[in-house]
Amino acid sequence: MSTRMPDGSARTQPAWCRRDAGVVVLSTTMESREGRNLLADPRATVLVVDPADSSRWIEVRGDVELVTDGAIDVLDRLTQEYLGAPADDRHVAPDGLRTAETRVAVRIRPVRVNCDAIHR
Repeated sequence: MSTRMPDGSARTQPAWCRRDAGVVVLSTTMESREGRNLLADPRATVLVVDPADSSRWIEVRGDVELVTDGAIDVLDRLTQEYLGAPADDRHVAPDGLRTAETRVAVRIRPVRVNCDAIHR
């Protein structure tokens, strides 16, 4: 996921995501760098690359909504999908951080979608 830093530069880092009812959903915290970036500029880009064929990809650019209601459920679902582990956030954050941070679901409503030219 890419967000915009306070100085206008881009910040990109790997993130778990899934599609849900026409939006891309991720999980983060309000206190994290991406959470703070999205509060200041609620736009993001997600690039998904096919793990079986790296020449296949899709980019989703969109407007972001940060949602606290159900955010733990989003994290649980992503943890289960990506790790196949019990659906809790112990795999993602140490115990001390889980209670100190505000978990949010990042919902990206697509404004522009691009994909590789070969596999359209």
